[in-house]
Amino acid sequence: MSIISGLKIAKGSEWLRPVFTKMRGVVETLNEWNKEPCYWNNETASVSLLISAAAKARFFGVADYRRYKRKSGQDSNGRCDLLIGTDTNWLEIEAKQIYVGPKTRTARSALQNACADAKTLWGCSRRAGLLFVVASLSKSRALTIDCRVFQEAAYDLYEKSKASLLWYWYDNNAKDSFYRSTVTDRQYPGFAIVLKKF
Repeated sequence: MSIISGLKIAKGSEWLRPVFTKMRGVVETLNEWNKEPCYWNNETASVSLLISAAAKARFFGVADYRRYKRKSGQDSNGRCDLLIGTDTNWLEIEAKQIYVGPKTRTARSALQNACADAKTLWGCSRRAGLLFVVASLSKSRALTIDCRVFQEAAYDLYEKSKASLLWYWYDNNAKDSFYRSTVTDRQYPGFAIVLKKF
């Protein structure tokens, strides 16, 4: 393995650093236990990665809990994907997950959708949208891609979205059979998490 991992945090979001400092260990431990990438399943499984990292950082974390929402001027029963925090800081977060190739441009709109969902949380003053961006490559593309392509795309999304936080993990050995899905016949060598507070 040739892992790259990084973290960028905007001013005002530094309190989240302990959680995302623990993420690499969570991902690599679960990858080893499961003998497959722990982030390629779905949004719910990816949210559980953050809950694990929060616990390791001695933060509170709750997933998929009941929460009132306000849509089109009407209150409705709903659920919130994630609550994460400390005694003094916390966020209620709506999450999305997408699978992208090196030229996919849908990540920014997916982050906007997560933020739009978070804005419907009723009576909540500390909200954020969060996007899990999973790299999805054809076998031929996995042979030639360099991790810097993924890293640059993640930084670009962070900057253009004026996000609060970017965390990424990527194995530059993207062609390794460990990352290949026999169902989709694609490689999933890494992922990024982009969080935008508002």
